[in-house]
Amino acid sequence: EAFNTLKQLFSTMPVLRNFKDDAETVLIVDTSKIATGAVLTQKFEDNKLHPIGYYSAKLQATPAWSATELELKGLTLSIEHFREFLYGRKFTVYSDHHSLEYFREFKNHSSRLNKLSAKLVDYDFTVVYKKGNSVPIRTVDYMSRYPDEEKIDFISYIEPLNLEEEQQKDNEIS
Repeated sequence: EAFNTLKQLFSTMPVLRNFKDDAETVLIVDTSKIATGAVLTQKFEDNKLHPIGYYSAKLQATPAWSATELELKGLTLSIEHFREFLYGRKFTVYSDHHSLEYFREFKNHSSRLNKLSAKLVDYDFTVVYKKGNSVPIRTVDYMSRYPDEEKIDFISYIEPLNLEEEQQKDNEIS
């Protein structure tokens, strides 16, 4: 029921904002063991984050991957998905996985972390930790935990506060 509500909200007004080259850009990412979800946002005149695009994809079976490896995989997939907006510009990433703030400083990377980190070398971004229950992270939390399709690529808008209310009503994710 919650997923169908989200699908309807994602496809109705108000719609996404157009990308502006001079606006502050924030990519919000969350990854679970089964999927990753992301929303590309920008701050506009009202100083609020407005969505530019949504992305979600199921992950291949990765039972032996650590939480950090999964989160970095989700970050890499999300950045690659929004490459046309992110390449060549400075942006911020919000994540609920604290160690991603330091992934460039890891010593003794696993081969997986090395490969994923290498894909991000050409991007200029800073990772900022946000608690999992904060509004920015809750916006993508559902997409990373309950993927219904192999890949979801919504181009529409949902008010984060409404999403939070809907998540609190849903006993399966509360």
